[in-house]
Amino acid sequence: MFKVAKRPDGLMRDVAGGAFTPRPGVMSAGVVLLLVAAMLWLSVAGNDPQLARATSLMLFLLILFAVRTGLGRRKARITVAVLTPLLMFVMLSHTWWEIVHPKGDQGTAYSVLAIVAAGCAGAGLALVFARRSSAYVRARTGVLAAR
Repeated sequence: MFKVAKRPDGLMRDVAGGAFTPRPGVMSAGVVLLLVAAMLWLSVAGNDPQLARATSLMLFLLILFAVRTGLGRRKARITVAVLTPLLMFVMLSHTWWEIVHPKGDQGTAYSVLAIVAAGCAGAGLALVFARRSSAYVRARTGVLAAR
C-alpha cells in the first residue's frame, strides 16, 4: 500500500505527491453490493458441501478483488467483471436445481438468498462500471502509473 497523510480539511492525500482522487459514492456502493452478494453466496454455499467446494475459491477471489476495485485498481475491476457472472451462473443453476427438486423448506430459503445475491451482484457490477467509477479508475491508474 502507499502512505497517506491527513490534510487539514480531513481529506486524504498521497504522501508521494500524487493528486487526491476522491472515490465516488457510486463506486463505494458498487463494492458494498458486491461484498453483500459474496456474503450471501457464502451462506448459500455453506448449506451444500459440494457447492462449497466448487465456489469457495471464486468467492474468496471475488471478495479480495472487490476490495481492490474500490481502491481503483483496473485489473481487479476486470477480474470482478469475470468472476461475478461466473458465480451468478453457478449459483443460479444450483438455485434452479433446488427449486425443481426441493429437499425441504431450507432449500427454498437458500434459493431466495441466492436470487437476492444475484440481484445485488448485478447491481454492484453495473455501479462499478458506471461512468463516474470509470473516471475514478482512470484517474487512480494514472496516479499509480506516475509513481
